[in-house]
Amino acid sequence: MQISERDWVYEKQRLEKIYKIIEANIEVMNKYLESFKGKLIATNKMMWEDTAHFTDDFDRLVETKQYLDILKNFSEKREFFNRRKAQLEKLQKSPYFARVDFLEKDHREAEEVYIGISTLFHKDDILIYDWRAPICSIFYEYEIGNASYKCPDGIIEGEILLKRQFKIYKDKIEYMFNTDVKIDDDILQEILSKNVDNKMRTIVSTIQKEQNRVIRNEESPILVVQGPAGSGKTSVALHRAAYLLYRFRDTITAKNIIIFSPNKIFSSYISNVLPELGEENIKQTSFMDFAAKFFSSDMKLESFNSQLEKLLCFRDEKKAKEIQFKSGKEFVDLMDNYIDYLQNKKMQFPDIVYKGETIVNSEEISNLYNDSYKSYPYGERLKLIRQRLFTMLEKYNDRTIRELAQKLENDPEHVGLSSGEIRYMARTIVKNETEELKSKIIEFTRYRSIDLYKMLFENDEVFSKVSKGISLPSEIDYIRKSTVNRLNNNIVSYEDIAPVIYLEYFSQVVRKSHAIKHVIIDEAQDYSPIQYKVLFKCFEKSNITILGDLNQTIHPYYNVGTFGEITGEKEPPFIVNLDKSYRSTKEISDFSQNILFKEKVYEVVSRPGEKPILIKCEDKNELIDKIIAHVKDYEEKGIKSIAIVCKTYAECKEAYSMLKGRIDVNIVGNEDSEFPEGTIIIPSYLIKGLEYDAVLVYNANYENYYLGEDRKLFYTICTRALHHLRIYFVGEPFSYLKDIRKDFYSIEK
Repeated sequence: MQISERDWVYEKQRLEKIYKIIEANIEVMNKYLESFKGKLIATNKMMWEDTAHFTDDFDRLVETKQYLDILKNFSEKREFFNRRKAQLEKLQKSPYFARVDFLEKDHREAEEVYIGISTLFHKDDILIYDWRAPICSIFYEYEIGNASYKCPDGIIEGEILLKRQFKIYKDKIEYMFNTDVKIDDDILQEILSKNVDNKMRTIVSTIQKEQNRVIRNEESPILVVQGPAGSGKTSVALHRAAYLLYRFRDTITAKNIIIFSPNKIFSSYISNVLPELGEENIKQTSFMDFAAKFFSSDMKLESFNSQLEKLLCFRDEKKAKEIQFKSGKEFVDLMDNYIDYLQNKKMQFPDIVYKGETIVNSEEISNLYNDSYKSYPYGERLKLIRQRLFTMLEKYNDRTIRELAQKLENDPEHVGLSSGEIRYMARTIVKNETEELKSKIIEFTRYRSIDLYKMLFENDEVFSKVSKGISLPSEIDYIRKSTVNRLNNNIVSYEDIAPVIYLEYFSQVVRKSHAIKHVIIDEAQDYSPIQYKVLFKCFEKSNITILGDLNQTIHPYYNVGTFGEITGEKEPPFIVNLDKSYRSTKEISDFSQNILFKEKVYEVVSRPGEKPILIKCEDKNELIDKIIAHVKDYEEKGIKSIAIVCKTYAECKEAYSMLKGRIDVNIVGNEDSEFPEGTIIIPSYLIKGLEYDAVLVYNANYENYYLGEDRKLFYTICTRALHHLRIYFVGEPFSYLKDIRKDFYSIEK
């Protein structure tokens, strides 16, 4: 809709006024900060002069405490003004991106609601509303006409009279237009068509209706967000975290939210989003980092990426069957049966005998375990038994020490020793004599979850009992034997990590993570049912947001089932489907979807571009030469975000050895924690969740990509490309090419 000259003048003058207010506020913040800096220095000096040399004087210690309280108060205020200054500096770069004129029901005048990254007050007026404010939801939810929003006072109804969008840099309006829809395609197209850098961007100006509903959802303790590649799942999750920090700022801080990311590279990639939204970064972890604390340092834990690298390099059918079994629902049933067995198994204990005298008999100990402590978990009962026996032994020892001391006092050899020395001697003798007995008690009350897990596979009688009714693979004997062998060598395969932790939670009272009030699990399709059981047990008091796409499952043998089935002991989840992709061009999206589906199954933003290009090479040398030529061509065109994607890290090293020195390129591996700029070489399983201007698939020949299990992995690789996708191969192309329409790609000759 055309904007009048009068409106242009109004908006320009308003922006100039607001920009000056922002500058003035920044200047005020600077003065406050300088003032607090001076006060901190002066107070530190006074404290040193008045108290530093009198720490043994109680009055001086009180005075020191008073100084420390003053310093703490100054530091907290300084931190507050620092945060506010940072918010204002972000507003200074781009004060707002939208305006909505809202006429509330039974009111005569409409309110002009300008929406930006944070709130700007001036006197009693709100000049800019934080995008997370309740009233701002109408911008994302409604077209011109009737609208409503929910606030603490209830539902506010009214009418949207105007929606206006801006692109502003500092105090200049680069463009603006009126629209009767939520987000105009022109703005979205412009943002999507830009080249990316090495960090994820915020999406506050282009949040879609379905994304907004996920971000602002407050009703669902378990929220599952399903969506295709490029539908904005991770962005939505981070903006949801920002919304929760804003909406519940009195009860939730960044320390109360945790996000499970697939790897350190991904964590680096998303690390700028929350700071750009004016919030502290929340804690980021991976399942491996979370799991490590449950194992002793002598145990060697296999990571997800290490396991995947082995599977992709060497096809081991028996190992594949083992992983498939342990990542399925049947295995969860097996573990639950085993826990029931441990909990209900009647235990027999030996008599506690000292010098021929029975201190506690077997029946009494067994009754404690089987009856008195029955309500406690298996391991907790053993702890209680140990504590009880040690207490009883202590009482027995006290009596024994007294009796022995009397004997020693009457012994001529000890004439002249004090009563204290006699008692010390008696205590030492009794302690040494009972040390073996204590070791025995520790031994039969000792347990480790890793030992319990090994017993499940090692003990024929136990395994037979708990596996009754469970559908077992034909390779079960191999699975049992290989599991025990690894554990005997202190090696824990990735598929065994979660069940060991599961036993830990059910065998003892483990301290839960109650400080965490909200958990975000990204790339949810690459978790197994047993892993979800563990996470739900650990964070049983937390709300949980789960984001994933079953079509992007990069592990060929993981079997998560459906997202609606992964809630464990919790209530069923509320599932939201994001059905539009915003990442790739239409041509790349059509090609990628055809890898998995005959027909298009999700919508894409219709952004035209070049078709994916297939490049047949005679040998590896020609393949490398062509990659180098294409990288140089992209770089000359200003494209800096380029990923050369190999199937495995072993293949990455091969490619790197041939490319280094000829182009500027970095190799990315499992242990890297920073998202590198420029052209990179990266294995397929590390690229999930990331995006690049250009993706060059290294040697996608039939030998590398022929198995059906790798089809989703190949789809995931292709959907990382925003603007350009080139696929190189030596010999015959990947087997899925036969399923892709020929008009969806071009061939470079």
